[in-house]
Amino acid sequence: MELLERVIKIEATLPSLASKSDIDLIRSDMGVMRNDMSHMATKVEVESLRVAVGNCATKAEVESLRVAVGNCATKAELQALRADFHRDMNLQTWRLIGVCTALVAATYFIAAHFGH
Repeated sequence: MELLERVIKIEATLPSLASKSDIDLIRSDMGVMRNDMSHMATKVEVESLRVAVGNCATKAEVESLRVAVGNCATKAELQALRADFHRDMNLQTWRLIGVCTALVAATYFIAAHFGH
């Protein structure tokens, strides 16, 4: 009887086993999965991306740069400041020359008219 029980158990499990067509279907699915996986990034590529992203500026750093750059002068503003500076220095120079000329004239007048 022992042999008969074993045969019955085997016959009961046979329908649950895969057929040749099932195995072929699994093989084709595996081929598709391998093809899809070959296009995915490898661990090394992901790690290199992490390193590259780690070197990028954060939003807070970019915002702090915007604030810092916002306080800087542009080339046009510097050019206007330079022109104003030269104009004011020229005006100041001529005022100084005028005051010095007036002082020399006053000194000459005093020396010529009141000097003994």
